[in-house]
Order: sequence, then C-alpha cells, then structure tokens
Amino acid sequence: EQLLVLNWIKDELDRNKELKPFGVLSVLFDEAHNRSLDYDVLEAMNGLTTRQQLEVLEVFVERELKEAAK
Repeated sequence: EQLLVLNWIKDELDRNKELKPFGVLSVLFDEAHNRSLDYDVLEAMNGLTTRQQLEVLEVFVERELKEAAK
C-alpha cells in the first residue's frame, strides 16, 4: 500500500516538474477527495495507518531532499 502511494507521488512529480512538495501533496489530496485517483491508489491511501502515512511522508521528504541537494 505504501509503495503504491509513493509511486503515485513519484509519477506525478515526473509528469509535472513544476510541482513543489506541497503541490504534489495538494494534487494527491484533491484527487483523493474527488475520487479521480486510480482505484488501487485510493484504496491503498485509505488503508494506511497513521504510522504508515508518516512513513510515506518520511520517504517522500528524504527523496526530495536528495533531489534538492543535487
């Protein structure tokens, strides 16, 4: 489940290089709210525990910090 959400975030950033971290999270939440996410991603996102959600955010932040350092 976590990997599905992380892959969605990565794919969204790859599609739109102009998005900043809050922008991609905004798109994720907007699409989840509007139910326009792929069903498997939406189900994965809804099934994550609080700890799993925090781990997704941690990996996302670490990835973005590495990219920003380049």
